Amino acid sequence: MTKELLICIIIVILICVGDFFTQKYTKLCISEAESGLHELRETLMKEEVDSESAKREMTEILEKWSKRHPKLSYYIEHDELEKVETELAGIKA
Repeated sequence: MTKELLICIIIVILICVGDFFTQKYTKLCISEAESGLHELRETLMKEEVDSESAKREMTEILEKWSKRHPKLSYYIEHDELEKVETELAGIKA
């Protein structure tokens, strides 16, 4: 009886620790993407739009997303990640 209880407690602790780290990583990815998109929006809202700067910022956003995407796909639904990629492709166009 005590072995089973100990195993259950260890499993619950591992799940809680895993959840903590995945939430932290997800928040990091979201804040990074939001800040990049906010900078891109500010660049595009200027009266004299510098297209090279806007392209560079968009390329940086896409590079960061492509680095983060594989890790996020472990625990986030692929449909949700696909929606983000679709929106990024629309913004790039």
